[in-house]
Amino acid sequence: MKRKIRIWKRAAVSLALALLMLSSVCLNRAEAAGSGTVTWSVEVFTVGCGYLVEPVEMPLRQGENAARQLLYVLHAHGLVGYYDGTPDSNFYLAYIGSGSQTAGSYSGYTSSRSLLGAPSYAASMPSSLHIPSRLDSCLRSAMSSGDGINNYDPTYFQSGYLGEFDVTNGSGWMYSVNNTFPGTGFAGMTLSDGDVVRVQFTLAYGNDIGGGQGVGSGYGSPYYAVANKDRLTRTMAQAAEYRSDSGVASAYAAAKSAASAPDASQSTVDAACSALERALEAAKTPAAPEPQDPTPPASSGSSSQNSPKPSGGTGTTQESTTTQQEAQEDPQEQQATGEDQEKTPTDDGSEQQKEQEEVTQTGKGSIWLPVLCAVVTGVAAVIAYLLVRRRQRRK
Repeated sequence: MKRKIRIWKRAAVSLALALLMLSSVCLNRAEAAGSGTVTWSVEVFTVGCGYLVEPVEMPLRQGENAARQLLYVLHAHGLVGYYDGTPDSNFYLAYIGSGSQTAGSYSGYTSSRSLLGAPSYAASMPSSLHIPSRLDSCLRSAMSSGDGINNYDPTYFQSGYLGEFDVTNGSGWMYSVNNTFPGTGFAGMTLSDGDVVRVQFTLAYGNDIGGGQGVGSGYGSPYYAVANKDRLTRTMAQAAEYRSDSGVASAYAAAKSAASAPDASQSTVDAACSALERALEAAKTPAAPEPQDPTPPASSGSSSQNSPKPSGGTGTTQESTTTQQEAQEDPQEQQATGEDQEKTPTDDGSEQQKEQEEVTQTGKGSIWLPVLCAVVTGVAAVIAYLLVRRRQRRK
């Protein structure tokens, strides 16, 4: 009897341990599956060079901070980041360099190549800078008045890099999350599904990009009103895969132009975004098939009637019969062609429906996985509790 009890205890303990291990595996899989997407962009609007990284949606792994995702974004787009600290603590982005830079450090800052290796391709950095005229006037005025800017030279930067103290003493990389410049570094920022992160180059302690409050007081005041471009940024990222459509391509180019102006008005940005949204919606909607006319061409009948009759009744009868057969076959062929063309949108729709079902099933799996983990953990806890109670009763 005692032997049977010991065997039962061992089996119960083994089961509890197995359930706990299964729960751990489920949790790890849930973390690996990720928890949504984040929209990223890397912008150099203040030096007239548009985007280094155009708006893109990046998968978000659970618990991943902004520093690590930033380095992944740069690496995926052929660029190298140079930073101080580590991706998990005291991270400071000092420079961004072209993907062809192979040195392990620059100006005393660590290269992201040491963490991620060489990018799969090498993107280039701007070889010349073009400061927008309004910002140029603001910088010259600030330098003459001593309003935070002591040095301003549009030619002062190293080719292949862009970062701190280039062009002015108030330059460097800043970032906003959902149009807010946080008072913490990249390493201290945990991202969430749907966030919009815009990494921006400033020449004036953030006063030229709407982020002066992120630096603190004593560095001047905002140069001009800066529009909220998050909605436009997110829409541009969503439109990336549809840019082969001519309507989307045209609206995307206009949106990019509006976004690249540091002092663009909110109305201009919103109008460009709305136009891109409409073009994107049109590209996603399958075009209706053109109606087909089943009536045979009139020229076939008229040519046979007006053509000169050959001598001999037999030849005339055969030609008339052949003409009638062709006239009967033409509507059938055209009807078949119309049916084929009408099937095309249905087939596309079914493919889109299949894709949506796959996404839905994936979403359901990600929802039920944590539930399964909780159930397994609960069962293991109950078994462990019953074992302890049984042992106490035997004592």
